[in-house]
Amino acid sequence: MRSTLAALLDFQQQEINDEIIEKVESDRQKTEDVRKKAMETMGKTQKRNSEGNSKVKKNRKSGSGTLEYLKERSQQDLALREKELNLKKQESERFQNIQTQQMQMFKGMLEQQKQQQKQVEDMQSLLLLLFLYHAK
Repeated sequence: MRSTLAALLDFQQQEINDEIIEKVESDRQKTEDVRKKAMETMGKTQKRNSEGNSKVKKNRKSGSGTLEYLKERSQQDLALREKELNLKKQESERFQNIQTQQMQMFKGMLEQQKQQQKQVEDMQSLLLLLFLYHAK
């Protein structure tokens, strides 16, 4: 039984060691790639990027394209701000509703407590009357 358990533990330890070795190798390879990319010149980088991506370089357009972009961007920003304001308004309304519900619950509990206190007082008065009646 012990030898089986020991063998199982050794197997698990070996698996863990293998995983650690694989991770170290992978990290070392990634680090080497990053180092190579950092060391290459700008020309080599552009060449490497152009080999992987055969995209056609875009020609710059006139200033009207910039204006259109700025208009679209400002409209998007405005729409985003409106959405944020609506979300804040909804959140505020939810918070107010929760506060109102909590206040109503508190008032209900306070009223219930008052009723219980009155019942206790009435019961005490009744018991006192009964005690005085029987004491005579």
